[in-house]
Amino acid sequence: MSTMEKKELGQEDYLPWFEVFYKLLNILADYTTKQQ
Repeated sequence: MSTMEKKELGQEDYLPWFEVFYKLLNILADYTTKQQ
């Protein structure tokens, strides 16, 4: 998530671990999709 997107959402101080967790979810979902 870019800085502009964070400002638009009004979540500039959002916890950074959420972004990492979200990226990991995307990687995991992409991995499981490829395994099918």
